[in-house]
Amino acid sequence: MAVQEKRGRGKAGRKSNSNYRSNRATRYSKISPPKSDAPFEDVAVFSSRRQNIMVSLLLATAISVIYFPVLRDPFINYDDDVYVTKNLHVNTGLTWENFRWAWTSLAGGNWHPLTWLSHAMDCQIFGLYAGGHHLINVLLHSLNAVLLFWLLQRVTQARWRSAMVAALFSLHPLNVESVAWVAERKNLLCTLFFLLALAAYGWYVQHPQVKRYLGVAAWFVLGLASKPMVITLPLVLLLIDYWPLGRIEGWTPPSPTFPVEQEKFTSLLLEKLPLLVLSAASAVVTLIAQNAGGAIRSFSDFPFRARLENTVFSYALYLEKALWPSRLAVYYPFPEHGIEHWQIGVAVVCLLALSAFIWRKRSPYLVFGWLLFLGALVPVSGLVQVGGQAMADRYAYIPLLGIFVTAIWGAAACVENRHLGNFACAVSCATLLVVFGTLSWLQLGHWRSSTDLWAQAASVTNDNFVAEKNLANALLQLNRIDDALPHLQNAIRINPEDVACHVNLGGILQRHGDWQGAILQYAMAVQIGSGQNSPSSKQAVGLAYASLGSIYGQRGDYVNALANYWQAAQVNPNVLDPFLAGVSRLVTVPLPAQGYLQLGQLLQQSHRMGEAEVAYQEALKLDSTSPARSALQELRDRSESE
Repeated sequence: MAVQEKRGRGKAGRKSNSNYRSNRATRYSKISPPKSDAPFEDVAVFSSRRQNIMVSLLLATAISVIYFPVLRDPFINYDDDVYVTKNLHVNTGLTWENFRWAWTSLAGGNWHPLTWLSHAMDCQIFGLYAGGHHLINVLLHSLNAVLLFWLLQRVTQARWRSAMVAALFSLHPLNVESVAWVAERKNLLCTLFFLLALAAYGWYVQHPQVKRYLGVAAWFVLGLASKPMVITLPLVLLLIDYWPLGRIEGWTPPSPTFPVEQEKFTSLLLEKLPLLVLSAASAVVTLIAQNAGGAIRSFSDFPFRARLENTVFSYALYLEKALWPSRLAVYYPFPEHGIEHWQIGVAVVCLLALSAFIWRKRSPYLVFGWLLFLGALVPVSGLVQVGGQAMADRYAYIPLLGIFVTAIWGAAACVENRHLGNFACAVSCATLLVVFGTLSWLQLGHWRSSTDLWAQAASVTNDNFVAEKNLANALLQLNRIDDALPHLQNAIRINPEDVACHVNLGGILQRHGDWQGAILQYAMAVQIGSGQNSPSSKQAVGLAYASLGSIYGQRGDYVNALANYWQAAQVNPNVLDPFLAGVSRLVTVPLPAQGYLQLGQLLQQSHRMGEAEVAYQEALKLDSTSPARSALQELRDRSESE
């Protein structure tokens, strides 16, 4: 392994170390002192540490002010139920059973035990009070911003550039989704451990030792156990070796602000090999988890060419939204009919032009920032398509750091070359932060409720099935039936194969007295869902059968009513619970002997023993040889034993 402990032994070792330190000091003494960070770096008024603390407090205060409204927001009807509200392993708090489940579960299509435990800790403290869960997200975002500032400032000694990067990270509207969405706790956690791994790496490179390297690996493992998004950390460390550390011999001069020993690129690559093994292991586990959850889409659903086109176009869109954050949505649907060729052409030209410009400039910070942006997005680029989204704001949480560094260091260089004054720079920076802060505050307004969130998503995207469906569901929960109807119809128009939408539309038509239309929708749900094996589809099919039973019962077609209730019980027995009153009424209507037998079995299965006994007796009146006799005797024997 490339990691070695550099310790001298005895007098020879001490002499060797002394010579090494002497040579190293001589080498670094020839390096010119770091340039002033002006115009972003002002004359120090307080001590360096006091200024750093002041910047940290300002960052935390700005985040608190902007994100304060989210503390009043509820959970939303998208993944928050999976991660918190309907997850018994989470909302029952920190127990040994839940702890063990967190480390072994692949629920949610990922292996992220620390995320589960974080949510369980919230439930232990706050219960299902959403404000408490939001508070922890805001605190984690503040911690990430402050840690980012300290890391950049420590390694570059460029306080105000580092502060500006951290401020952009704090207030950029693209990051609102990661903070305002409780289910995105995993993004905040993995970024925290990502930054801590970078801090440990800075500690390691000063005196490379195995124990320090293990510290980097430990933080990396914790990041992977929060969300596999940080799988690219080993490559990010190579970028950091290039800039700002200047560790790669012959590529860049040593860092004047954070002096470390230079090594050959091959040695540094071998140094990252153990971390790359961890990345490979995480990739395998993630693929297994996502495949088990049915999240990975096949090439028949999303052809490779369509994925490649979407990847290129999404990279350009992330850049556009980083510079001009508008029309943000919680869900961007994958373009069903593909992307226009001219749009792909523009995206390719923009990406190639930026790459060529950065290559020509050869500025280390430009190369670092650009490659960090491109590389950190690879795991979520869509080449391995997970889910149906084309891109997501939350995916940019770490990659945006590269854009911010490139923009701020590049702007500082331009300002220095043109000798602009500090006042103009300060006003420009303040204006930019006020604009981004205002946009973030406005974007937070869409997270006040599920209806606001999905209404906004549907308005800024085209043919957004997920937005239309979830908006309709949110409106139905509020009993706004008429408002939900057009959104359900839009959802079915976009995706006619969704079983739940047909069931919900049937329910609305049934409430409006359109029984024939409702029967048609329920029948379509049964037909479509019969070929689907997902738990949600089975639940919807069971509900469709039970709803058909309810309609036929109201229309006096008791045989068909019983037949559909019976089918519902075969698909999912629990789905009959809201319909038991209708099932019980069938005891008093005329049925054949076999019908009474099935009715008795349904009622017994639903723990309505008295009514089941009556149904069995009715069956025996019509057919003394009916199996209802043995069922009745078994029922009575069980009642006596209890």
